[in-house]
Amino acid sequence: MIFPQPRGRPRKDSWWDTSTGRWRPLAAPPPQPFAADPTPQPLQPDPEETARRRIEEEERVRVFEAEAARLRALEEANARAADARRREEERLSAPRRYASSLTGCGATVYYFDTHGDFQELGNERERPVRQAPTPPKKRVRVTVDKWVYGPGEKHQLEAGESELVTVSKWVWRDAW
Repeated sequence: MIFPQPRGRPRKDSWWDTSTGRWRPLAAPPPQPFAADPTPQPLQPDPEETARRRIEEEERVRVFEAEAARLRALEEANARAADARRREEERLSAPRRYASSLTGCGATVYYFDTHGDFQELGNERERPVRQAPTPPKKRVRVTVDKWVYGPGEKHQLEAGESELVTVSKWVWRDAW
């Protein structure tokens, strides 16, 4: 029979024996409980498994570094493109900025813009945007062979008959 430990503070110099229901002195250590199934020893790692995991980890690191390098290159290209756009805008607005610095003299200020057009400060004309040229077209006669199935009056075919007919028509094609 198992006797539960009594309530309250346990005694410092003894331990509770559940089989007898009494405090026992610490001189004799408490019996160790019997382990029905001993704790399994940690398995030694399989060398093939560790090699496979190491190779997989190296592959993941390589893929990660390649992707990081690709993203870095993409960010650098975007930064270069943004810098080029900013510099181009500055270059295009430089003549107007210089002309606007001369406004204190009381006269009308004229300047040449970056396209060589003569402009009046404050009354700038918009540069016409050219449409993308459409490629030249030419009219071509296309001849194709086509199967015609009966019945039909045009080709004088009875039911169940068919005939290979050459058909020509005019179409527009690129000149190149």
